[in-house]
Amino acid sequence: MSKLAVGVKQFGRMVIGRVLEQVESLRSRTEDESLTLWTSSDEKFTINSVIDPDLCKSILYIRGEITDKDNEEFYHLFGTEEEAAQCVQHIREGVAAINAEGGRETAAAGIELERIE
Repeated sequence: MSKLAVGVKQFGRMVIGRVLEQVESLRSRTEDESLTLWTSSDEKFTINSVIDPDLCKSILYIRGEITDKDNEEFYHLFGTEEEAAQCVQHIREGVAAINAEGGRETAAAGIELERIE
């Protein structure tokens, strides 16, 4: 089982997705506890857990304190298609890195909307 699986799709400048699976150890328990789980090598993108799934220009928030919103979609409209594609690439790299921690290598896998785990 993966620690984290995310479904994501790019539609032009829009990136839409949903957290499909997430182990509880990656979940923040209070909004005062922001867990930074991964930062890109260029330090321009992070994957965090705080409150609920959301996507900003430079941060993917995965499941957090509010469990009622665990299955809600996240989305962001970027300025250009290239920025949106870079975001998808950052998500792909970050999810793979989170899943690889502890010596387990997990590559990005595509199904339907592009499931990343």
